[in-house]
Amino acid sequence: MQHGITVKEALNIGRLKEGKVVAGEKGLDRIVSYVDILEVPDAINWLRGEELLLTTGYAIKDRPDIQENLIWELAKLNAAGIIIKLNRFLKDIPEMMIEKANELNLPIIQLPADIPYIEITHTLLKEILLRQNTERWVNETLKELLNCDYNDVDKIKNKLKSINSNFPVGAPVVLAIVSYNHASDLKKFLKITELRHNSKIISGEIDGNLVIIFAVNISPVWKKEIEEILFYPNAIKEVNNDVVCIISKVIKNLSELQKEYIRLNDALKIINKLPVDKRIGYFYDDIVHYIFLNKISNSDIAKDFVEYVIGPFRNVSDKDRNILINTLYAFAKNDGNISRTSRGCFMHRNTLIYRINKLKDVLNNPLDSPEELFKYNLALTLHNLIEKL
Repeated sequence: MQHGITVKEALNIGRLKEGKVVAGEKGLDRIVSYVDILEVPDAINWLRGEELLLTTGYAIKDRPDIQENLIWELAKLNAAGIIIKLNRFLKDIPEMMIEKANELNLPIIQLPADIPYIEITHTLLKEILLRQNTERWVNETLKELLNCDYNDVDKIKNKLKSINSNFPVGAPVVLAIVSYNHASDLKKFLKITELRHNSKIISGEIDGNLVIIFAVNISPVWKKEIEEILFYPNAIKEVNNDVVCIISKVIKNLSELQKEYIRLNDALKIINKLPVDKRIGYFYDDIVHYIFLNKISNSDIAKDFVEYVIGPFRNVSDKDRNILINTLYAFAKNDGNISRTSRGCFMHRNTLIYRINKLKDVLNNPLDSPEELFKYNLALTLHNLIEKL
């Protein structure tokens, strides 16, 4: 996912150190994968995203409409930013460009007129290429580590140390896999920049997914600690179809890394089928029972069990059947607690009580024992999974 350097890092390389950020400071974490020259207006049509552009402003001089629109177009195309070299074409950076850049968090860097382009492009491209080669090697090493059957713990430790020499290989670890469509979505929810600079973390890309290994302390609140390291506040509970993260248990024996990696990958493939609240992040511990039920849901014995338990609903009309089944499922999942069920279903308490009484008649069951509620919870969970086969 990270294929270059950040604008902030670029500002510490070569003569770009002499540049001054005049707008868009909140966008300094944008990624620079390319460095290009922009001196003709239609050059913007060739951009790929993540470019840091250099210009003298010749193409936009005396054109206020183009000046503001240029910033908007660059932000829309996910450019890294723009370096403007003040000269006879642009003696000052127009205020409207600065305002728009601050609004869109697109960095504008003012460059002294005496610095040749090549002293910027050459040093930046060299650093970007070095970073990309390093990332490629890390990704390949991580893929080898998690796809090969390593039983030698010392060999695993050496591999981890080769990726990050400061990584505490003697500590327990937690593994996370993040599936995403666009890097921009990922950065909204995950602390990508902080992860890169944390000595207790190793990260890379395998088959288009972000893979992260955390060194952790064994603690009753380890899940909360992982959340705080990985996600922005409350982001784990956000709903976004383009980003899904599955987090493993605490792994005390490094020889189990590959097994956990396979588990998480398998979970990613079916997470949308599981009857769980939709969110960005899931701990495998919290959904392992649903994963198990999904694996057996296509078996004859599971289908026979479901048919046996919910058979009485065959005598109920289609309209009432779905309402009553959904009510029973919510009631069973909430351990027969009327207050929690009504809140969770956004249903008036009296309406819920009416439906429960109707369920008691249909099922010929008082619905007052934990064993019975467990049976219906299990059967209806399987029923939902079978419906999605």
